[in-house]
Amino acid sequence: MQEAARRGSPQAQIYLGARHEKGMDGLAADLGRAELFYRQCSYAKLAECQYNLGRVLLGHPDPRWRDVISGVAWLELAGEGGVTQARMPAARARDLMTAEQKAAVDKVKATLPR
Repeated sequence: MQEAARRGSPQAQIYLGARHEKGMDGLAADLGRAELFYRQCSYAKLAECQYNLGRVLLGHPDPRWRDVISGVAWLELAGEGGVTQARMPAARARDLMTAEQKAAVDKVKATLPR
């Protein structure tokens, strides 16, 4: 599976991202590795990966690694891609943002793959 992910298989990347996020199948829970795999398949334009990446970025338990702006951008993109469960957390987070933060989300989102 690692080799398939390294070769660019989005299915392998999302599989490994989920396993690292939850610490499954003998893998230690590692949100950094999960984020890496989710980011890789997010750029392959898979809405489910974009949702997982946004969720990890927005809700990371360590504030040093939390990225609300990018997390909301990825969640909004996933919602536009058909992942309905991404819409509510993105909207809630956006409602709490300042105008400057909302503009930052829009700027990040404009750089993401569609």
